[in-house]
Amino acid sequence: MATRQQPRPGQAAPAGSNEVALAGDSLRALQLQDLEILRAFQRICEANSLRYYLGSGTLLGAVRHKGFIPWDDDIDVEMPRPDYDRFSRLCATELGGGFSWHSYLTDPNYPFMWGKLMRDDTELRQGPTQHLAIQQSLYIDVWPLDGIANHRIPEAIQRVVHKWCQIRMSADLKRPGVKGVIARSWKIVPRRLTVWLCERMAHLTPFERARIVAHPRALYGYRKECMPRAWFETSEPMQFEDLSLSVPSGWRPYLTHVYGDYMKPPPIGERKSRHEVTTVTLAANVRHA
Repeated sequence: MATRQQPRPGQAAPAGSNEVALAGDSLRALQLQDLEILRAFQRICEANSLRYYLGSGTLLGAVRHKGFIPWDDDIDVEMPRPDYDRFSRLCATELGGGFSWHSYLTDPNYPFMWGKLMRDDTELRQGPTQHLAIQQSLYIDVWPLDGIANHRIPEAIQRVVHKWCQIRMSADLKRPGVKGVIARSWKIVPRRLTVWLCERMAHLTPFERARIVAHPRALYGYRKECMPRAWFETSEPMQFEDLSLSVPSGWRPYLTHVYGDYMKPPPIGERKSRHEVTTVTLAANVRHA
């Protein structure tokens, strides 16, 4: 039977907010179920010789904490675009029960340009997406690494079209005020056209021929999302909780590029998740680490 996780005493969400405060035991329970999704991901990748790497905060957690950043509540993995495409196809036959794959190619209302691997017997709703008609379950983010054009003009076109696609794809996300109005106005652009453009830009420059690769997002800004492909040409194993997982051989310059002095934790007031969780229901059975 699923268990609803509520804020612990003294850790309530801000007044007037529907946000669920995750900390202590409730946060650790969520992390452990994230880890189960990661196991399913690793199983498919290793069975099919797919390249993957821990990325972003998950890579930082592996390096600095040998597991989750203590206040983090999600997992990020990255795959070269050819491996990402193969993984998305393999999910139809190799995932097994209890997990499902979601992307803009599988779900007509999916608002992101990367995929999510979900655990079906859970519920996770977050503020910007809680109203959407999509599956809302505990997930790990799976980011494709796309080749960036090697010449200035094609690169500029790719960057601009990518930004347009990002705005249109996320037009239904809940945003306050004028930003929300402007974003929703992009719905005049047909979604089918946007998906075609996303795929066209993703495969414009093959990963193996690109000097620079990037994620299809703008969390850290476009320039920080762009990295030399050489950093990802090989991988090495690294401990994350009780697993041994792949990280890019260029993990040191990667983390410096994104975070600067990555071994220095942020100030105490900034040690919190960036996700606005409004509902979380976890599965009853989970392996304990």
